[in-house]
Amino acid sequence: MRTRDISIAQKRARQLWVLMEASDYKMKDSDREFQEANEGRKLLKEYLIADMGSDDESYLRDYDEELTVEAFVGGLTPEGIDLLNKELDDWNDLPQSRKDTVLEELKVKAIPSLPDISELQPEQSATEKNRLSTELVSDKVKEFLECHFERKDRLGKSAPDETIKEYVGIFREFILIVGNDLKCCDLSRKVIRNYEKAVWGIPTNHTRKSKYKNKSINEILNMDIPSEDKRKPGTINKHVMRVKQFLRWADLEGYVLNDMEKFLQYAPDYIKANEKKDPFTDDELRLLFNNEVYENGKFKKPSRYWLPLLALFTGARGEELAQLYTDDIEKYNGTDVYVIRLRENEERNQGLKNETAPRVLPIHSKLISLGFLDYVKSRPKEEMLFGELKNKNGKNYKGFGNNFNRKNEYGWKWKCGVTSEKTSFHSFRHNVVDFFANSNISDRVACAIVGHKFKGSFLVENYIKDVGPLVMQKAINKLSFRSVDWKKIKKLKW
Repeated sequence: MRTRDISIAQKRARQLWVLMEASDYKMKDSDREFQEANEGRKLLKEYLIADMGSDDESYLRDYDEELTVEAFVGGLTPEGIDLLNKELDDWNDLPQSRKDTVLEELKVKAIPSLPDISELQPEQSATEKNRLSTELVSDKVKEFLECHFERKDRLGKSAPDETIKEYVGIFREFILIVGNDLKCCDLSRKVIRNYEKAVWGIPTNHTRKSKYKNKSINEILNMDIPSEDKRKPGTINKHVMRVKQFLRWADLEGYVLNDMEKFLQYAPDYIKANEKKDPFTDDELRLLFNNEVYENGKFKKPSRYWLPLLALFTGARGEELAQLYTDDIEKYNGTDVYVIRLRENEERNQGLKNETAPRVLPIHSKLISLGFLDYVKSRPKEEMLFGELKNKNGKNYKGFGNNFNRKNEYGWKWKCGVTSEKTSFHSFRHNVVDFFANSNISDRVACAIVGHKFKGSFLVENYIKDVGPLVMQKAINKLSFRSVDWKKIKKLKW
């Protein structure tokens, strides 16, 4: 203590002890902050990877599903959500150029270059195994599905039958691979790795194709699968995402070993989202509309005539248009502006893709001049606008979409001479998005029209009201596709 005076030495010792205690607490706080920041960065990385599935181009898929972000956030603890929110605040402050660089690295490198976690963590000990549930994984899957869909019901977001069917199919395959008699305490990283290998190797539609449907999973995996039969990364990752969701839930409930879902990795997809589908070219649009059927009015079903036109002049998704009812078309709040209301109605089996999908779309003047409002008036009140599309499962667009997109002489776009494999009915949506991008229409207005989340500043996202129909009308009426001679298209009476 650098003194021979005992009282001074004791005083200095007490001061030193206090300083050491304070320093120790600071170090502990620092360690805790470091751990939280590290965990927060991991959560942000997973969130951004999940959020790639909600880009506008991903809506070009022929199926509807929850956003991957919803599935990811739904599996987080309240503490995890707090950590993620802190990281998102910092992320939103980054310049866009830096964000773009990070996202490109995640798309191409992050997923496949993750370290093999099995090399970093030991197998579970006997003590760890004994504290886990001895119940069957198959029983816990059933419990998870019940909890998941019951929660969605409570939130007023009941899943459509098609989504439930999709979940059941994914988990039926999961149980088939890991084994119906597997106990939760035996669900190890080896089991998860084997599942990952299998789900990556199983061909698409293996339960329906004759050369696969009577074979076991092992027999299929030992086959030489042709490239055209292999699952695409998007399909693989849909399976992976759902099973990860289950593993996070089982972890929180204490049924399985901590962090088991980290052993299951997504399949890398090297194709950029905006390269997966193309908009129709000017020549392709001309082929689709300036043809004998449109110009001579040879359509037998109203949906065949109207759905392509509606998609091109609204940017709406196929299912959003196919499920419309006559009273979804009306004048907006006492004005002379006619609008299409895209909304959910459980009784009518009308569902929407995500929280930004409900919207009010002004009707383009071209649709009005072609007689769309007259067609609506000709239909019975409170009936489906395109009754011939009605499907008991609520997927009214599916049959129409299959007919339009089919890659042979029976497909509508192929009949018209549009043979590009990178185009589909949803390419109309790309045409609208591209038109807005090239016409100085603000991103906020464009996102409001196509039902896509606008990723602006915190202030804009949380406090500025949504774009109204009167503003959207100006943007929508700017849509113009001059390669088509619209005067030649016959106005039909139904």
